[in-house]
Amino acid sequence: MPISKPLMERITEFFHPPSGFKGLIQGTKSGWNMGFTGGMVPFVGFGAYAAVKAPRGHKIAAATGGGIGFGISSVIGGAVGGFLGIPPQAAAIVAGLAFGNAIDSTIGRGVQYAVDFGSNMRKARYGGDYRDSQVALTMRQAAAREMSGSLLNARQFLGQEASFLHQ
Repeated sequence: MPISKPLMERITEFFHPPSGFKGLIQGTKSGWNMGFTGGMVPFVGFGAYAAVKAPRGHKIAAATGGGIGFGISSVIGGAVGGFLGIPPQAAAIVAGLAFGNAIDSTIGRGVQYAVDFGSNMRKARYGGDYRDSQVALTMRQAAAREMSGSLLNARQFLGQEASFLHQ
């Protein structure tokens, strides 16, 4: 049974891909198809698994970074492989396996940094719901009298306020 001409052209193109700009475009498309279009189901699965296994407070970062690095590195690997004349599908898979985990962890660290920053900003309450009382007023007046008496006392009270705010 003879091989049809379109199939023979595809086989020849796989083993002898174009290089240069045409190969770059073809490699980018192949990397996208292998990394994102074909890899969407594993991304969702890896992200869900990573979120389940992550410790408390790290679930968003784990789900975000879970598997997306394979897609990013596949696109880059396919583009570079296509530009150099290497079969872009093979270059995409090799780049995805080689660099996918490193990109996943980098994305996860960046997202975790943003999550931690937001959590810390919510915890910082600079007098948002402070209610003044007569006792607090008396204490502030006594502290102001003592601070005006001596520079050492001023440093002592300021240090106590800093340690109180640091808690």
